[in-house]
Amino acid sequence: MDQVEELVGFFDYSNLVDDAHSEQDVRASVAGMIRAISPGNIVTPLFDQGGENGMSLIHAWFGPNFPLFRHSHPRLGDCLYYIVAGSAVLGSQVLKPGDGFFVPNGMPYKYRAGPEGVEILEFRAGGGIEDAPLLKLHEPSADSIDRITDAATQLHDQWSTPPSRVAETGR
Repeated sequence: MDQVEELVGFFDYSNLVDDAHSEQDVRASVAGMIRAISPGNIVTPLFDQGGENGMSLIHAWFGPNFPLFRHSHPRLGDCLYYIVAGSAVLGSQVLKPGDGFFVPNGMPYKYRAGPEGVEILEFRAGGGIEDAPLLKLHEPSADSIDRITDAATQLHDQWSTPPSRVAETGR
C-alpha cells in the first residue's frame, strides 16, 4: 500500500458517497486531494503524551493560500491553535502571529493560509471519541473535494518550504 492510500484510510468520507459518486470514486477524489495538497504542508509532531487523555503538540506549516478542507478530528479531542508566523483566514477573520482559536472535539472547521503561508501550533487535549475516525470530511460534496484538488494544484509553484522557527527543536 502506498503512502497516499494509507492516508486515505484515516478519513471518514462516507457522507460524500451518493448516487452520483460511488465509494470508489470518492476514495479516488480524496486520494487526488491528498496528492495535490502534499507539497503545501509539513506537519511535525513535537510532543505526544500518549494515552486516551494525553496532550499533544504539533507544528504545522501551510504554504501561501493553502486551501485546508472542512474537517473534524473526533478521535483526538479539543484543540487550541496558535499562529506563530504568517496568517490564517477563517471566513472573514484574518489571524496573525500571537492569535489563536479553539475547536471543540468533533467540530468541523477549515481555514486558508494567508498569502505568505502560515506556521501554526496545534495543542490537543486528548479525550476524543474512541473508535471514531481520525479525520472526518465535512465538505458538502465530492465535487468540492475536486475543487480543492484543482485549487491546490494551481498553487504548487508558490509552495516552497520556509525555514522553520519552531520545528527545529532538535527532536
